[in-house]
Parts: sequence; C-alpha cells; structure tokens
Amino acid sequence: MSTMRWIGIDIGKYTFTAAQRRSTAFATQSFAVTAEGLRSFLRWLPKDGQVCLCLEATGPYWRRLTHWLEDLPEPLPYAVVNPRPVRRFADASHQSNKTDPIDAALLVAFAETFQPPLLAPQDPVYAQLRALSRHLLQLQQQLDLLRDRREKAAADPY
Repeated sequence: MSTMRWIGIDIGKYTFTAAQRRSTAFATQSFAVTAEGLRSFLRWLPKDGQVCLCLEATGPYWRRLTHWLEDLPEPLPYAVVNPRPVRRFADASHQSNKTDPIDAALLVAFAETFQPPLLAPQDPVYAQLRALSRHLLQLQQQLDLLRDRREKAAADPY
C-alpha cells in the first residue's frame, strides 16, 4: 500500500526550498531554479509512496515550477494554496519565525492537515489567454492613468 507524502515548497526568484516529513522532523533542502536544480530536486524526493507537492501562489515564480512539473514524463501532482490561510495556520500553530525552511515545513503540515485539492495540468491555450487578459487589464489601467493626467493638465491654469 502506498502512502501520500506531501512536499512543501517555498518558492523564490532564483531558488526554492523544499521540505518533507521524516519521522518526527523535517528534512529541508534548497534548489536553484535551473535545469540542474530541478534534476537535483527530483533525486531528493522520496522514492516510497505517492508524492504530492504543496506550494503557495505568491508572485509569478510558482508558475515556472508548475510548468516544469507538468512537462515531466510522469507529471508530479501539486496543489497551489492561498498564502493567507497558510499564514493563519502558522499563527494558530504559534509559528512566528519566517524563513524558507520553516515556510516549506509549514506547507507540509498545512497540506497534511487540510489536504488541498490537486490541480490538473493547465492547457497552454488557457495559460496564454490568462496572460493576455492580464496584459489587457494592465493596458486599461495605464489608459485610465493617462486620461486622468490629461484631465488634470487641462484643468491646471498654469
């Protein structure tokens, strides 16, 4: 019988820190967000049981990792969680320290407790549509800003 093993991942711009539960403690390790770093991460993962990853949706950096996970010959299942409930879970656990290894271990405990839903691989067309709609929103905001500036400039008598 295989067991579910949650891996918590705290993602940064250039590195990510992963944690896994080993008996009563956590094993953590940092990896570069490079092809070699990702290969090292795969070697670091436990070989027994089903592995599921849990990461926070903070900034754009998590998307790069999930694209890589989906492109593997055998994609790894993952859950992306909102940072706010994780922070509240940390507060309820009296965890006030904030380091990458602590955050990664906290994500393991959060996933074991709440079993977040796993995400299906994203269709590339959907990802492109999402990026385009975000860009359109940014352009609309810039247009509003420019219109506001023009109105203020026209109203200024000097």
